[in-house]
Amino acid sequence: SVNLYLSDLFQAVRGKYDTILFNLPYLPVSDSIEGSGAWDGGIDGFAVTRRFLPSAPDHLAAGGSIYMILSDLTDIDSLMREFQNLDFTLLGSENFESETIHAYELKIRR
Repeated sequence: SVNLYLSDLFQAVRGKYDTILFNLPYLPVSDSIEGSGAWDGGIDGFAVTRRFLPSAPDHLAAGGSIYMILSDLTDIDSLMREFQNLDFTLLGSENFESETIHAYELKIRR
């Protein structure tokens, strides 16, 4: 079954899940623009991601996965170093005019 929640990250979410899809604001933006919440990831692009990833493993069932996208306009390697409790597996990439978007599967490192 599929459960959809409208929540500030995991605030209204209970339980553990096999799959978590995280459509995050991921672009690095130096100045917030009104209405930019869907894509404004803060100075380094990881402002929301840094709020999400610490609590995400608490909501994953054993063997569960998180799926998310990251931009090559950010320092993805630094994010991987920061969250060494997670395995990041690159699933694919798509090139656009000004950036490359990477799809990742994240699993809890056991």
